[in-house]
Amino acid sequence: MNKRCPFFVVYTLIAIQSFAATVDTLYYDDKWKGVETPQFASYMRILYYPSDSNMPKKVKDFYITGELQGESNFISINKYDDSKSVFDGENKVYYKNGKLHVCAHFSNGVLNGDIIEYYPNGNYKSTFKAVNGHYDGYYYSYSED
Repeated sequence: MNKRCPFFVVYTLIAIQSFAATVDTLYYDDKWKGVETPQFASYMRILYYPSDSNMPKKVKDFYITGELQGESNFISINKYDDSKSVFDGENKVYYKNGKLHVCAHFSNGVLNGDIIEYYPNGNYKSTFKAVNGHYDGYYYSYSED
């Protein structure tokens, strides 16, 4: 882990805790299965439960080396198997270089809306729409350049 990463993660935790009623930290392996300690983890997840129940619950995922991996709102998180987690609203996933990888929209855990995938250089890779978890309409695929 480079020297800036621990500071960034600690700063993020402090910033989130100053606005949150509850903050949890979870660890996942490279297949997004829960692990108990960071020694076996590929990802660290910070869950933000706001004190106002009308506000969305938020999640930020980090590569274990400290870079932001993703961010979203959630309804429920499964600490043992992330495929059973339920996301809601805009979901962003990032490459390790910090560039956006995927931007998707969920409604109560189901893909709904535009999904845009990017190459690591930032160019469009594909765009399509989902309705109730199924592709709807055109699917556009782009070359990397």
